Amino acid sequence: MSRAPVVASSRRRVATNPAVATGLALVVWVLVVAVGWAWGRVLLEAGHKLVLGVPPLLADARTAIPSRIWPTTACTALLVVVLPIAARQLPWRTLLVATPAVAAGWWGLVGVVDGTDGLVRGLEWRSEYAPSVRPAGEPVAFLRGWVDHLPGYSIQLRGHPPGFSLIVGALGHLGLATPGWVAALVVAVGVSGLAAALLTVRELVDEGTARHVAPFLVVTPLGLWMVTSVDALFVGVTCWLVWFFVASTRSTGRRADLLAVAAGVLGATALMLSYGMILIGLIPLVIAWRGRRWRLLFIAAGVGAALALALLTTGYSVVAGLAATVREYQTLDLDRPYRYFLVANVSAWFLAIGPAVVVGLALLRDRRVWSVVGGAVAAVVVADLSGLSKAEVERIWLPFSVWVTVATAGLVRGRVPARAWLALQGTTAVVLTATLFTHW
Repeated sequence: MSRAPVVASSRRRVATNPAVATGLALVVWVLVVAVGWAWGRVLLEAGHKLVLGVPPLLADARTAIPSRIWPTTACTALLVVVLPIAARQLPWRTLLVATPAVAAGWWGLVGVVDGTDGLVRGLEWRSEYAPSVRPAGEPVAFLRGWVDHLPGYSIQLRGHPPGFSLIVGALGHLGLATPGWVAALVVAVGVSGLAAALLTVRELVDEGTARHVAPFLVVTPLGLWMVTSVDALFVGVTCWLVWFFVASTRSTGRRADLLAVAAGVLGATALMLSYGMILIGLIPLVIAWRGRRWRLLFIAAGVGAALALALLTTGYSVVAGLAATVREYQTLDLDRPYRYFLVANVSAWFLAIGPAVVVGLALLRDRRVWSVVGGAVAAVVVADLSGLSKAEVERIWLPFSVWVTVATAGLVRGRVPARAWLALQGTTAVVLTATLFTHW
């Protein structure tokens, strides 16, 4: 009579055993990556135009290991040793400054493996953004004609709202619309988001957890794309959005309302940078649900919606812009099967976040950490199932991936030291850099 409860109890113990969960997570990581690669190779050989040099990534295989990889390797090894110590011992405010600074330095070192051009390659400045500097300098006219003129714009402009183009236009007025200045702005805003992530974890959980997570926000395969793609800018904006909202839920009265308003403003900004950033709203949604702070969520969402509607006075509609972007995507000569990319997206994403994050997800039990991690994972799931994300998610999902990296807080449950997991993350990043030439 007692056999069923005993079996069920045994299964629960196996499922919650850290060693078993760790092993299963690593196996899943390897299998998903392998399936994404093997299936992609089969489709390419069958003549499908996936536009993926090395499935599941938008990258080409290197013919030789670049000579500049060795300084990057040495620096990575040094950081694996030093960062955990620094994260524990540095004063909190110093850590908030040091984490983005060290990340920018290490990511930059990864970028210059292919020379200084590696720091601006992802902009594809001449073909993508340079032609928009002058027209975007007249923002009202630019917005009014956005949908009508979209077919004549470059691929990157057609794939996004006009927000980044407007930034480029503003830099043009200052005489700073050059690849170097634009890349510097993108990286600076992007790495600032790491400070926002640490502040958020400290606010939701505690300082110790934030200190544990800090090294994993620096040494991560995500750095390959953070330093070369415009999506890093989206990371910074959305990370601060989440922090403002979390801070509002920890405040009262007028201060709480003002922080929620700030989150709404950044939400509208994010939506002008990438249509997919509407999914970042799932993180505040989960946080509001857990804390029963619906009023603050309504304030933030209301402000964001009001600003989006206010753009109608310029002749630009977010809905019309998204519809136009979808139409333009359908005109591209691509052959990207939904079923394959349903798997390949996750495969590429696993490579970008690294194996330690997947293990962290398997081990994570703290519901407070899951407030942000769960919302980010939900955003990835929705983006994948929607079919609107097909390939290049290693960079497109960067704003979600940073928050999922917070799941490394769960690694404290395992028997493997945090430094070993950090070394695995660094090794993954170095191997990808040494063997692949990424397009972003």
